[in-house]
Amino acid sequence: MKRAIAAGVGAAALLLATGWSFAADPGIDPAQVKGKITYYTHFTSFITDGLFDKWVGDFKKLYPNADVDVQGIATYEDTMGTRLATGDYGDVLDTPAPTVARYDVILVGDLFYERDTAARALAFLERNAAVGSRVLIGDPGRTYLPKERLTRLAEYSVPVTRELEDMEIKRTSVWELV
Repeated sequence: MKRAIAAGVGAAALLLATGWSFAADPGIDPAQVKGKITYYTHFTSFITDGLFDKWVGDFKKLYPNADVDVQGIATYEDTMGTRLATGDYGDVLDTPAPTVARYDVILVGDLFYERDTAARALAFLERNAAVGSRVLIGDPGRTYLPKERLTRLAEYSVPVTRELEDMEIKRTSVWELV
């Protein structure tokens, strides 16, 4: 099975933040979900207060062969800028069009909040979908979400903190790029 890539700020939001509980996809054998998901977040308080541990634990109950590594970065912009500048982590949005699928599934979470990033992300996702990668997007209805290119698969009510959002419960959807 090819690797799965999780991208974006709040990346594993699709896996970790679209709900407080998880239900296995009936079309996927949980034993076949393997590999490592590395999730970079600037929400370090979610690590400190144990929310990510809970979400990762819930996910691991369904997919025991998947490894989720949550990396909290307090100075996200500076840290990621250094990583990109040194070549440790390339910007996947700028990769050329693949000729064959590198990933079975690309997971994106809450990435469509800024116009330029959204346009670059959509171009990357379309290049990969064109060669057979399935693209799933978790998004709470951000301004630049390209709904006309997506099919809604599920909708969730997600408890959020008032420090981050304008309400205590946020409606979030999981979409598929078509």
